[in-house]
Amino acid sequence: MKVIILAAGIGKRLYPYTIDIPKCLIEVAKKGIIKWELEALSPFNFNEIIIVIGYGGNLVKDLVNNNFPNTNIRFVENKAYSTTSNLYSLKLGLSQVDEDVFIINGDLVFRKEVIAEILKSGYENVIAINKIFCNEEDMKVCISKRTFFNRHNKVLEVSKTIPLNKTNGQALGIYKIKDIDILKEKMGETNGINFFNEAINKMTKEISIYSVDITRFPPIEIDFPEDLWDEIRKKNK
Repeated sequence: MKVIILAAGIGKRLYPYTIDIPKCLIEVAKKGIIKWELEALSPFNFNEIIIVIGYGGNLVKDLVNNNFPNTNIRFVENKAYSTTSNLYSLKLGLSQVDEDVFIINGDLVFRKEVIAEILKSGYENVIAINKIFCNEEDMKVCISKRTFFNRHNKVLEVSKTIPLNKTNGQALGIYKIKDIDILKEKMGETNGINFFNEAINKMTKEISIYSVDITRFPPIEIDFPEDLWDEIRKKNK
């Protein structure tokens, strides 16, 4: 099993914090986001961790190589990071992958328990969700109701356009996918779509993808300056 971390973006919404460094190097509690992620992944026996870099890629390489010299990490460069999205970055990361893979957005601070919960579930294809109130901008998830034939956590849809009254939680940017060939196929059908989540959404119509509730261990998603301010306020309480 491999891991792909998508860390190529500029992070314009986090200006001025990302003027000189990429989003994944922003510090939360005095530790860069990418370091939080790699430490959370370190207890597990992954065959390889692939980090897709772009903006500030050399800075990411330096931090990772200096702090994780004994971890099997490979860098893939998205040279077109300024004009592409995470869909293209994932295509690059998946180009040499033919086994189960964790796909993780590079703007998440999370604990090792998140990965443990997903692995413990035994599901082949997983979306990690937080069962909290969502807003219109969140990547939302709709899951099935429990019936005699269906488990109650089968994902029916994952999209930002799901109506709030049909939403069961927020997709947190952590996915485990076994059916790599189907993912690649659906990514090829998403012309004009900027986010790989649409390919995951298409997959839900053909195969079973299950949600794993990690509300007990909620990751922190850093998208806007106020996300950092919220963490500062929590620390100062």
